[in-house]
Amino acid sequence: MKRIQGLYVIEKEGTPILVHERYTQGKVEAESVLVVNFITAFQLFLAELGDSKFYTIELKNSNIHSYYDKENDLYFIMKCECQSEFASGVLKNLRKLFFSKLSKEMISFQELDNGIKEDLRKSMEELIKPKANIETFLEVLKF
Repeated sequence: MKRIQGLYVIEKEGTPILVHERYTQGKVEAESVLVVNFITAFQLFLAELGDSKFYTIELKNSNIHSYYDKENDLYFIMKCECQSEFASGVLKNLRKLFFSKLSKEMISFQELDNGIKEDLRKSMEELIKPKANIETFLEVLKF
C-alpha cells in the first residue's frame, strides 16, 4: 500500500518551509515538529560521520524518504508506507511542483507567503488522500 502520511520541505538547517500531513482523527499536531527535528538531527549525525545525506529511514510502520536539492539546500521529505522507488518519483515531482509555483510567482522560497503555501498544500493534498489516484496526480505535475 502506498499511503503517504506527510510531505515536508525543509531547509538544510532544519527550518520547515512547507509541511502537509494527512489528517488522522486524534493525532497529535506535534508530529510535523518531531519529524523535522528528527531529520535535522539525523543529518547532523551523518555529517559528523562524514556522510552527506540519507535517502530512506525504515521505521516499524512506515518509512521516511528524502530527496536533497543541492542547488537550493532544501530537503523534500515524505513519510509513507511505500518503497524507495515510488517515494523517489513522488519527491522529485514535489520538487518540480514547488519550484514551478515559485517561478510562476517570481519569488524565492524565502518569500513564500500564506496564500502561496495554501495553493501548494492543496496540490499536496492530492498525494496525501488515502485513496488518491497517484498516477493521475503525477500526470497533473507534468504540465
